[in-house]
Amino acid sequence: MHTFTRGLVAAACLLTAPAIADAPPVHAAASFAAPVNRLRFFGETNGGDSSHQVYSRTEAVALARRYDTIIGLRWTFAEHAAAMRAANPRLRLIAYMNGAMSKPGDRASMPESWFMHDANGNRVRNLYFDLHYMDVGNSGWRNWVAQRCADWIRMSGFDGCWLDDLGAGNLGTNLSAWPIDPRTGQRVTESNWLGYGRGELGVVSAANPGAIISSNGLNNGSNYFANNAARLLETSLASTAEGFLRGSRTSATTFRSVDKWKQDIDMLVDAGSRGKTVLAAVKLWASETVAQQNQWREYAYASFLLGTNGYQFLYFSVRGPGKPDASHPMDSYNLGTPSEAYTLRGGVYQRRFSAGLAMVNPGSTSKTVTLGGSYRLSDGQVVTQLTMPPYTGRLLRTP
Repeated sequence: MHTFTRGLVAAACLLTAPAIADAPPVHAAASFAAPVNRLRFFGETNGGDSSHQVYSRTEAVALARRYDTIIGLRWTFAEHAAAMRAANPRLRLIAYMNGAMSKPGDRASMPESWFMHDANGNRVRNLYFDLHYMDVGNSGWRNWVAQRCADWIRMSGFDGCWLDDLGAGNLGTNLSAWPIDPRTGQRVTESNWLGYGRGELGVVSAANPGAIISSNGLNNGSNYFANNAARLLETSLASTAEGFLRGSRTSATTFRSVDKWKQDIDMLVDAGSRGKTVLAAVKLWASETVAQQNQWREYAYASFLLGTNGYQFLYFSVRGPGKPDASHPMDSYNLGTPSEAYTLRGGVYQRRFSAGLAMVNPGSTSKTVTLGGSYRLSDGQVVTQLTMPPYTGRLLRTP
């Protein structure tokens, strides 16, 4: 069976497009709908095999009611898009594309200069899929991606494109060899790769001024700040952090240090202050117990609420690539509007909202906190004081 594990697609497209210059560092023509709940989710539907791309009308509409933003293959929701938008006028549908790798049907007639090569002159290949790594700094490749995005938006009626693999995470891991930068003759650096990704997003944004152009490349807060992956947001509206709070295959008992955790939260704050969106994905794909899933869910939801300005989105997955998990009762929690920035108070990080309180203890010791009022736990219990074990989050609602 043909798989869509990375959401890769094949479609006819013009090989060349009119030359398009790099875009200016601001792209403001497209936007996400204003929030009605700061605990706001996006859906990743582009993964899994072909069976995961089949949705009934009922399933598609249910997804639309659950998510304000959905990333998917351009054909998956073609027959359902109108019904999905009717169910949720705030919905944004984003078409999956690979922004850095080519499939056999596409690359057959592409110039050799568009490909990345190793030190021996061989094309750099993905180790797990029949994909070749492309030079995202090459103007021909950039224009081709921009034209394909435009074609797919036109054919699908989607609101924009999501370009996968523009981060530097594949370098040294999933590739046949380390790519050589054709502009320097040296190994391409993470910094240079991210800069080239920024340029590609600028070209795609300029070619599609009414569309939401986004990418996959932030990874996590450490990468956002230390490696300046944040530059991917300079020429696009949004980017995904697939490693928000954890790696997908990391043990459920492993948590980041307080400093690393705080960088994840500060990434949301920084992006929001710049009018940009982080699509923060938390994936538990390492055979966790139900208790561990529950711990991580509230930890992730509370952590997310500390940093969001209402235009960030969260994805939480325990099922693995493919269709999103079933909805959870906590998904509907609405703490209202924030009345403060997140702060360290009582030994834990807190943020007050008009109808509740988000709290996270990212440290290794328990903390007992006086809440300064009465709040209702998820089990219905009303408390004025709470002991938070290590690595836990709490969503408290006003009674």
